Amino acid sequence: METKCVLIKLKPESLEHVREWAKTLNTRRNEALETLRDEGVHMSPSFLLNNKMEIIWSII
Repeated sequence: METKCVLIKLKPESLEHVREWAKTLNTRRNEALETLRDEGVHMSPSFLLNNKMEIIWSII
């Protein structure tokens, strides 16, 4: 199984957009999980680092 992990540095104006994206994924959780399953993704966690402008995103 291939695993990818990347550090994404956000532009200052994009933090609110990222928070809205996460909120949307949470409200459409079943649809998001179905899409990940269809694409063969077993897990796709992402973490906002210390409320800073960086995200760690993994695809397993």
